[in-house]
Amino acid sequence: LQVMPEAGGREVVPGFYLLSIVEGHARSNEVVLQVAPRIVEPDGSEPGIDPVSGTAGSGFEIHGGPFSGEEIRTVSVFLGPAQLSQVDDEPEPGDFLVVSEAVVRAVIPDDFEQGIYLIRVVVNGVSSIPDLWFEVTL
Repeated sequence: LQVMPEAGGREVVPGFYLLSIVEGHARSNEVVLQVAPRIVEPDGSEPGIDPVSGTAGSGFEIHGGPFSGEEIRTVSVFLGPAQLSQVDDEPEPGDFLVVSEAVVRAVIPDDFEQGIYLIRVVVNGVSSIPDLWFEVTL
């Protein structure tokens, strides 16, 4: 199933939807569909994270989205088990900033040890596909 950017003249944003099929007078049962935010480069390629490694306290950008807009109510960023704090100004270690609909800027917490950490962005309660990693180096 591929979700189009618009449906019925409205933008389809990450979140939970009820889906049913109507044919004449018949209607199927409703099922829950989750539309997840994407993490990809502006041209649609992966990884959508720039850079893909860095030291504790360094920053990186996440590309994809949508991360902001009229229908976006909540955004969370997780790096491994840590939930970063959303800020409205330049992020400090452990923070993230939604820069635009397509860009989030994050800063690795100072106390992170060397290792590889899963990156997730949760928009309107739905997580990005958990398949991107960030390497914290010394």
